[in-house]
Amino acid sequence: MAYAMEYNLAAKLSVWDDGLKEVITDKVHYINPLTKQLRVEVKPGEFVLVAFNNIVGVAVSVEDKLEALVKRRGCSRFPAPLFLLPYQR
Repeated sequence: MAYAMEYNLAAKLSVWDDGLKEVITDKVHYINPLTKQLRVEVKPGEFVLVAFNNIVGVAVSVEDKLEALVKRRGCSRFPAPLFLLPYQR
């Protein structure tokens, strides 16, 4: 989540809510360690608070960032910078 915040990427959060799994895909705006909640911006100026205990999965998409870099550089193919590659074991 800190990775998504640092590079301004959208995070896909799987949240367990009353026996149902809900998926929230937006940007994490703030992580509050005291209340153990995330502030997720769902619309400009509109935020949703998500408790740490309710999060069952997190995925960060880097495709949008890579596409923006390709458009800015004006080339169709280039090696991606190491910090944008997804972590794999």
